[in-house]
Amino acid sequence: GTLASEVLAWSAGLALCGSEVKSLRAAVPILAGAADRATAFRVLGLATLEMGDEAAAEDAFHSALSLDPLIDLEPLEVSPRAFNVFRRVKERLDGTLKVDVRGASARVVLDGAEVGTTPYEAKVRIGRHRVQLRTSDGRVTGLAAEAIVRVGVVTAVQMPRPPTPERILGHGEL
Repeated sequence: GTLASEVLAWSAGLALCGSEVKSLRAAVPILAGAADRATAFRVLGLATLEMGDEAAAEDAFHSALSLDPLIDLEPLEVSPRAFNVFRRVKERLDGTLKVDVRGASARVVLDGAEVGTTPYEAKVRIGRHRVQLRTSDGRVTGLAAEAIVRVGVVTAVQMPRPPTPERILGHGEL
């Protein structure tokens, strides 16, 4: 819609004045899609930060990330201050990740680091994560899943049973 176009135009480098920020703040909740609302909150955060209101910017960035945990700022397109405030907000936000394996226990590898065994449940930063399993002999399996963790939400990942050395060699059950 018109507001979405205005939001995208501002994010391309046009500045919003105080009255336009008020209008944007009032219009954000009525935007139809979560992606449009997230973009509008991101722009609102940038505008309020530019006007010197860091607390309002943090609130707007929090709202944007709650709607879309993958939304980001390009460091070359915004001020270092804006980039740092956004990153600080993003690093404070978490959700819950649950990983389970049908009929077996396995070690969980999250973003390349072993973090526990299944059933696994922990608070993790919002955003995209790669979940893998490690077999009983220590190998990371080729089984992988992508989990997108959202603010305050439980993201459940059900992994298939990893092969055991015995199953691979044909000495165990299949």
